[in-house]
Amino acid sequence: MWVLWVVLAIIVLAAMSGGLSLGLHLLAPHWSERRRILTASAVTAVLPMIIVFGGFFQEADVGQDDFFLSLAALTLLFFVILSVCALPPAWWTTTRLGRGDSKPVVIEHDEPELIEG
Repeated sequence: MWVLWVVLAIIVLAAMSGGLSLGLHLLAPHWSERRRILTASAVTAVLPMIIVFGGFFQEADVGQDDFFLSLAALTLLFFVILSVCALPPAWWTTTRLGRGDSKPVVIEHDEPELIEG
């Protein structure tokens, strides 16, 4: 049963990463692809880890020997989530949207058109 929850969490994180990268493609088209990929994947990885780090720092005793080991384990978990669950969907979405055969989503004009009445 726990495997189903893990798979569901991975699917939700991947969908959130792809969705954020699509949103950044639409809302910040002037950003580079690398910046959009890293921003979408970092936000996706940070959101679930905020709860974990918050609970850890609230209940942790800094004087214990295993404090830094636990902190290192949580940091490693953050980087695993970032590299395995968040980066590939953000990269895939951004590269698919940035292909040469796709039409631009936002058309920017330097000068506004005059309204003729």
